[in-house]
Amino acid sequence: MIQLKFKHRKVVHYTLLISIILLQIIAILTWYNETKLAEAFDDMATAGKMNTINNALLTSQDDFN
Repeated sequence: MIQLKFKHRKVVHYTLLISIILLQIIAILTWYNETKLAEAFDDMATAGKMNTINNALLTSQDDFN
């Protein structure tokens, strides 16, 4: 039978633990940035609609005058 050597077991475990934590942090940061980007696009779309509404209001006032 092959005897396993557990000489560096703690180092391997800590390395795996740190890499898992780093991957989770990267995933959270990516999700956070994507949601902020989606909110920014929604805000731009809303601003575009408001701009259209304001232009329609000004045109109707000009036509009324």
